[in-house]
Formats: sequence, structure tokens, C-alpha cells
Amino acid sequence: HMRMTARNRLHSLLDEGSLVELGSELEPKDVLKFRDSKKYKDRLASAQKETGEKDALVVMKGTLYGMPVVAAAFEFAFMGGSMGSVVGARFVRAVEQALEDNCPLICFSASGGARMQA
Repeated sequence: HMRMTARNRLHSLLDEGSLVELGSELEPKDVLKFRDSKKYKDRLASAQKETGEKDALVVMKGTLYGMPVVAAAFEFAFMGGSMGSVVGARFVRAVEQALEDNCPLICFSASGGARMQA
């Protein structure tokens, strides 16, 4: 199979013209001032530049064959699809939106797990 970005996956899943991105205003912050061999904020900046995404999870609502759905997709190219605070906040937003709209939530997982830098 060929790799597909999270954004392309959602665009190919949802009906054209129905997509609304959720949580795009959320951006990671280095509140711990974490540093290992490289500053965390530098790792984030590098991943953002490389992928064009702010973090590792993209969430959209739209329709699938006319039926309302919420869909989330992990971007593995963003730090291995690892989960930081923005991923958690966006996933919560996806769940809350699906509950509010009483519709299915579809999630494409492509994650190396929790974000731990070494």
C-alpha cells in the first residue's frame, strides 16, 4: 500500500464540500520547557514544517454518503503520530461533536503512542 497523509485520508473519506475542520486553532505549547538532545519546541517546529500540520491529529466533521459523521486521522509523519496535549484535546472535541450530532465517530489510528522524547 502507499502512504497517505491524515488530511488526504479524511478528504478521500468524506463527501466533497462537506468537510469542516475541528480544533485547528489548537496549537502545542512547551509549558514544561522540555529538552533532551534537542529542544521540544524545535522538534515541534521541525514536524510542523515537514508535514504542514500543527500537530499529529486532524479532525473533521462532514458527511459520508450523505450521513453526518465525525472523523479523525493521525498523521504518522508528525513525530510518529505521537499523542501530546493537542492530540488529546482534538480527540475530545471529536467525541463531543459526535455526541452532540448523534453521529458516528471514525478514527484512523497511526500512532507510535504517547509523546516521550529521548
